[in-house]
Amino acid sequence: MPDTSKLHVVSVSGNEVWAGGENLRLEHSSDNGATWESVKLPAKNGYEHAITHIRIRTPQEGTINSDDGTSWITTDGGRTWK
Repeated sequence: MPDTSKLHVVSVSGNEVWAGGENLRLEHSSDNGATWESVKLPAKNGYEHAITHIRIRTPQEGTINSDDGTSWITTDGGRTWK
């Protein structure tokens, strides 16, 4: 993870690990954290938000919230966020 943004939250479901933090930084691992992939969330009111909550409900559905109340949802396992 080369970005210097601080991470604030982690969500784990099975082998899936999601970590989020400053500047909408979202990282994902599908192998218990052995390898990581950066995930770009679509901008909503800029990129200065900090991710404050990650909730993975099922392997396909999840929600991310930021410090100003902005939220993103996925219905495809995190491949896309709206």
